[in-house]
Amino acid sequence: MFTYKRPFTKKRSKITIDQYSSISLAQARGKREEFNTLLYQNIDTVEYREELVRKGV
Repeated sequence: MFTYKRPFTKKRSKITIDQYSSISLAQARGKREEFNTLLYQNIDTVEYREELVRKGV
């Protein structure tokens, strides 16, 4: 579970990285860093993830 403040609304939001047993701690930390990088660029991680799903990536 990754908890963050949305860049534009400043409201708290949560996003699930993956299922507990299907991802290693190192992979989860890597995803967290990826999400933090997006947030520093004012990109909402939920919207980013939805866009990737729409594109089929």
